[in-house]
Amino acid sequence: MILEKKVPELWTHLLMVAFAAVCVYVFLPSLLIIYKIIVTVILIVILSIDLVLIIRKKVNYLKLTRLALVNLSILLIIVCLIFYTTNFLVLTDANSLKSVLGGSTLMGKLLFLLICFLQPIVLPLPEAVTIPAGSAVLGSFNAAYLGYSGTISGIATMFLLARIGG
Repeated sequence: MILEKKVPELWTHLLMVAFAAVCVYVFLPSLLIIYKIIVTVILIVILSIDLVLIIRKKVNYLKLTRLALVNLSILLIIVCLIFYTTNFLVLTDANSLKSVLGGSTLMGKLLFLLICFLQPIVLPLPEAVTIPAGSAVLGSFNAAYLGYSGTISGIATMFLLARIGG
C-alpha cells in the first residue's frame, strides 16, 4: 500500500536518471570516458538506494535520492551549457566562421542565412565579422543577398516580437 503511493515518485526518479544519461551520452559526446563511467556509477548507486529504500519500506527517504538526482541534473545542464557556449564562441572569429560555412554549399548558405536572421535577435555577432566571412566562402553576391534578406527578416521578427510581446 505504501509502495503504490510512491510509484509516481519512482517514475520521476527513472525519468531523471534517463535525462542525466542522455545528457552525458548524447549531448556531451567529447566527454572523457572516465567521467561518463563515474556519472553512470552514480546513477546506478542512486537507483540502487531507491530500490533498497522501497524494499525496506522507508519511502520517506526517497526525497534524499530525488535531491541528489536534481543536483546531478542541474550540474549536467550547466556542463552542457558551458560545452555548447564554448562551441558557439568559435563563430565570433572570421576565420573559424569561414571554416564552418565552407563545409557544404547548401548547408553553408542555410547556416549563413540562419546566422544573419538570428544576429539582430539573439546573437552577439557583429556584421563586420559575418558578412566578410560569408562573402569569402559563398561569394560576394550570395553573401550580400543572404545577409541582407536574413538581417531584414530578423529585424522584422524582432519588431513583431516587441510589438506583440510588449
